[in-house]
Amino acid sequence: TTLAGEEEMHITAIGNNLEVVLLPAKDETTAPAVSTSEAFVPLAGSLRDRVEQRLRELRVRYRQLGLSVEVRARPDQANARQLANQLASMLASAYLSSSVIAPENPMVPAGVMNGIVVTANPGDKPVVTRLLQALSPMLSGAVLLHLDASVDTAKAHIAILGGMAFFPDGRVKLPQIDSPAAFPDAE
Repeated sequence: TTLAGEEEMHITAIGNNLEVVLLPAKDETTAPAVSTSEAFVPLAGSLRDRVEQRLRELRVRYRQLGLSVEVRARPDQANARQLANQLASMLASAYLSSSVIAPENPMVPAGVMNGIVVTANPGDKPVVTRLLQALSPMLSGAVLLHLDASVDTAKAHIAILGGMAFFPDGRVKLPQIDSPAAFPDAE
């Protein structure tokens, strides 16, 4: 399923409760080589507007669910904290309740050190998949989806761990997901 003419995402199960969601790259194959930076770059106005519009559409579509999103960032990664603050601001502007915390336990499976991990109740997989689709204009690469029955329904946790690169317009290129063998839950 797609939103507003976007490309379809590819989802691959790598274990009982772990899936890799591959968000399509944007304009990286048709444009001349564009350098990236590890330093945080704010999302360009038109891209931010587009993502916020898609988040508002998501909220309207799933308004009865009352989705709440908590954004977590590794405290030792400045670019992760900055991206988390930007994302929380965008979620709040779409009236998807959001907060940013820098916990000792970022709610990620053992062995995951970089990238973005979304943790949610298995019953919320359809809405979380739509959430990732709404964010796809600003993200490209692999997101780890961790489905955990102990998470409250209608509550998603986005952990931004670092290791990403930023394009000049603020789009984020995510690092590759480690081998499934690195995750104890992937058996």
